[in-house]
Amino acid sequence: MLLVGVMGTMATDGVSSDVMLLTLSAIIVLTGLFQIVFAFLGGTLLIKFIPYPVIAGLVTGVGLLMIKSQWRLLAKGWQGSIPYTVQTAYPVVIALLTALIMFTITKMTQKKVPGTVAGLIIGITLFYTLLTIAPVTLQGD
Repeated sequence: MLLVGVMGTMATDGVSSDVMLLTLSAIIVLTGLFQIVFAFLGGTLLIKFIPYPVIAGLVTGVGLLMIKSQWRLLAKGWQGSIPYTVQTAYPVVIALLTALIMFTITKMTQKKVPGTVAGLIIGITLFYTLLTIAPVTLQGD
């Protein structure tokens, strides 16, 4: 989510795509390096001092921000602002099927497979399968 914010700010400031790609790459590489250094220095032991409700709230907040950022794309197929085709229904179909998979897979596997992991893998597979069957043609806004 933070990367999207950084890239959005850079895009509105008129930064070229080459500089944006370089910045994105540097952020990702440095983040990985900092995480490795933090792990080697024993920083992972500090997590026991952070209360569980704080971590749960942080993860929930990030999830809500992700839903908010994708909501317009999901609702676009229902608004009628673009011509209704099979391709405009992709986000709605994928979201509903992924949610269905997430809620049912744990019951089918007796909680051996986390629903979020199964939903992610099967949702991505379903999305690319739909794109293979009926490719999306993009038109200018």
